[in-house]
Amino acid sequence: MRRNLNEMTQKQATEKQRNSTEGRKRSLANLKPFQKGVSGNPAGRPKSLTLSEAFRRQLSQPVPGDEQGRTFAEVFRFRDVD
Repeated sequence: MRRNLNEMTQKQATEKQRNSTEGRKRSLANLKPFQKGVSGNPAGRPKSLTLSEAFRRQLSQPVPGDEQGRTFAEVFRFRDVD
């Protein structure tokens, strides 16, 4: 008897879920594509520092202990000439 009652409530619950349009609307709204001109990730992927940008930053730093106050780029440039 108890088993039949439990099965009935489960059947009623599943039938109620099937007939529910609110749950169906929510699940279908998630499957719609983005509107035209609207991206799913408007901020995009975060930019990371590229190797060339890191080199440029380092080359623009002044050389510690250099009497003339030159940057690393200036020191390397003059070393290539010699």
